[in-house]
Amino acid sequence: MFQFKIITSAAVLFSALNAPANAGSKLAGEVRKPDQGCGIVNQAYKNTRHANTYSEVVNVVQKDKLQLLQERRVTTSGAFERVAPNLKWTKLDKAPPADTEYLRFSYCTYVDAKGGPHLRAYWNRPPQYANSEVWLTRDFQNLRKVRREFPFYDEEFPSKTLLTTFDYDIRRVKPPAPEEVLP
Repeated sequence: MFQFKIITSAAVLFSALNAPANAGSKLAGEVRKPDQGCGIVNQAYKNTRHANTYSEVVNVVQKDKLQLLQERRVTTSGAFERVAPNLKWTKLDKAPPADTEYLRFSYCTYVDAKGGPHLRAYWNRPPQYANSEVWLTRDFQNLRKVRREFPFYDEEFPSKTLLTTFDYDIRRVKPPAPEEVLP
């Protein structure tokens, strides 16, 4: 009898962990449906670009490590960017805008909910295109992580695979120190 309770508890725990975040919400049901226009993901992309505070770190995925390519921080003190190998930051005139002339993501397919909603999608930024995996925040409101696999070498990016991670925690996302910013 005790073994049955353990197995049942494990099964309930596993199903809870694999259920989409906010499983009772309308978005949790919608995200599971194939979506050619990727409405939920594109809205999360727009929300990310309009957030008052976030960091965005783009890494080149190599065989055994990640290599920093670009980092952005958007704070109430302004928007900052640095591109490797530079250690100094550039203060931007404004935060990076959301591209709305076209769908950034298309053909979304739900994968699972481990660590937040996880989908496969097609990433678009003409003339660049990539197969991608997208993880959203648990509330579906922002991008958490995007892994892009380019079908061919792209001159702008030094790798076929890029991993972008986002952070929205105002305790961690701070403007760089003044001495780290180019004049």
